[in-house]
Formats: sequence, structure tokens, C-alpha cells
Amino acid sequence: MAKQIKLGQQVMDSLTGFNGLTMGKCEYLNGCVSFLVQPPLKDGAWVEAKWFDEQQLNPESEVKGGGPQSRPPAMHP
Repeated sequence: MAKQIKLGQQVMDSLTGFNGLTMGKCEYLNGCVSFLVQPPLKDGAWVEAKWFDEQQLNPESEVKGGGPQSRPPAMHP
């Protein structure tokens, strides 16, 4: 089943973990589709939006495990 990325959707790049809201879409004649992803504000300041190929993006609801964590996993002796 193909992904259905839409404008205004929360997404995460599967390669870098970059996440945010899709704000722009570009379709090329060769069939490549890219989305402009705007991350949330950081410390009240804008963070630069970046373009990603559609195949790299996962809708936020499909993002599973991995990626950055707020704290490291517990160490077990």
C-alpha cells in the first residue's frame, strides 16, 4: 500500500528523524514528489524548513520506535 502524504500532515523523515508539518509540495515531470517540512519552533524561534522526497517520509501515526529519545535506556547490570 502506497503512503498518502498530504499537505498539513505531521511527518517524520525516516533517514534523519527530522519531523514537522508538510507546508509545500512539488511534483516534477519525471514523477518525483517532494514535500517541504516545517519543524516546530525551538525556544520560541523558527527552525528552517527542509525539502524531502515523499518516499522518505512517514506520517506521524506510522512512526514506530527508534530515533531520538529524551533520555537513554535504563542500564541493567
